[in-house]
Amino acid sequence: MEDNNNDNNVCVIGLGYVGLTLAGYMAKHGLLVEGIEINPQVHAALAEGRAHFHEFGFDEVVQEVTRNGSLTASYALQPRDFNRIYIITVGTNINDVGAVNLEPIRQVSAGIAEAMRDGDMILLRSTVKLGVTRDVVKPILDQSGKRYDLAFCPERTLEGRALEELASLPQVVGGIDEHSAQRAKRLFERLTKEVVVVDSVEEAEMVKLVNNTDRDVMFAYANEVAMLCEVAGISSRNVIRAVNHNYPRSSVRFPGPVGGPCLGKDGYILAEGFADKPVHADIMITARRRNEELVNFTTRSVLEKAKARGLFARSTKVSVLGTAFKGRPETSDLRGSMVYQLLDAVRLFDPGLDIRVFDPVARRDEMEADGMVVEATLEAALKDAAVVFIQTNHINFENLNWSKYSHMLCEQAIVYDYWDNQRLGVYANSVAVTSLGNSAL
Repeated sequence: MEDNNNDNNVCVIGLGYVGLTLAGYMAKHGLLVEGIEINPQVHAALAEGRAHFHEFGFDEVVQEVTRNGSLTASYALQPRDFNRIYIITVGTNINDVGAVNLEPIRQVSAGIAEAMRDGDMILLRSTVKLGVTRDVVKPILDQSGKRYDLAFCPERTLEGRALEELASLPQVVGGIDEHSAQRAKRLFERLTKEVVVVDSVEEAEMVKLVNNTDRDVMFAYANEVAMLCEVAGISSRNVIRAVNHNYPRSSVRFPGPVGGPCLGKDGYILAEGFADKPVHADIMITARRRNEELVNFTTRSVLEKAKARGLFARSTKVSVLGTAFKGRPETSDLRGSMVYQLLDAVRLFDPGLDIRVFDPVARRDEMEADGMVVEATLEAALKDAAVVFIQTNHINFENLNWSKYSHMLCEQAIVYDYWDNQRLGVYANSVAVTSLGNSAL
């Protein structure tokens, strides 16, 4: 196949967070990008020159590239009379038993096979289990009888810093053959400082899964330490500080909820790829389940203490501050947030409790569509609450003046902060502010 040195036309299929940030970044850097997306809300937002999610500084990019025509959006793939690069960024969700749904990948691959021309390149960027590029995508493309390049290029950006990290992080590429790998490398060299070429698509697939699962395992260890210390009646935060202090062989993380669209599923996706092999991902799955247990463990513990104090006889209001899957960098993304598990745990403990939520960034319509009762302000969320859970580490929840806010809460209320123990103490109305791993209740 001849080298195509004019890879300026790109089609990004799936304009969720990963796809749209990549499309906008590529358009900003001189490529002509068409995005394919079936969600009308995405098209409506783009027509207004903005993204359908919160990402600092990104709306300005979207406005620029949609106005100058370097980024356009369509609902469906159509054959074109020019060569292009197709980038697959559709979501890959898992079911209740941790198996990944590959149907979106199959459907998109079939659409590309029909629309592509001889000499096009297909890049898979969606998170998939080991072997999907070669064993699922390639056979579908082969049925077209057309010549093409195929590579896997994992997405590894941090939500809230997409533009910064697309420019600074090394991009990893693995091709179905050497020609595909080098062509993918040339594309990403136009966008970032460093491109790492691995020997196969399988190695590239594994990179993304190992990156995220590594973080999940580290957080799981910290959360297990916190749970053990809480049962023992000691502060895990004091323990972890002492463990790490000027000791170069330890770097234990601090505990907290672990979720999101990647960490909540990538361990399962990795494990599924080895289900029929002689070695299984046992440590990774155990870590994932430990992180999933954390919220149920802490919610039950806090609510039992609140009930024992007679709090729910004075107020049945339970408030949750922060519904996105993380607060820093701030995001409006609710996918994979541990807030859903927290809300379920509260309802399971007592269906009669009045649950309210507040998030400074997440979209009200999305929260309400998921059945949440949303308060418009922090003050409204705190008013008369018997229990408050601070679910994210958003900057708005940092260094709150509890001497002021405690007057708004129910007498002897409990504020349980998953992230920060700098505000611990008992304030007006005997309000107790405590944190994960502090064991101060």
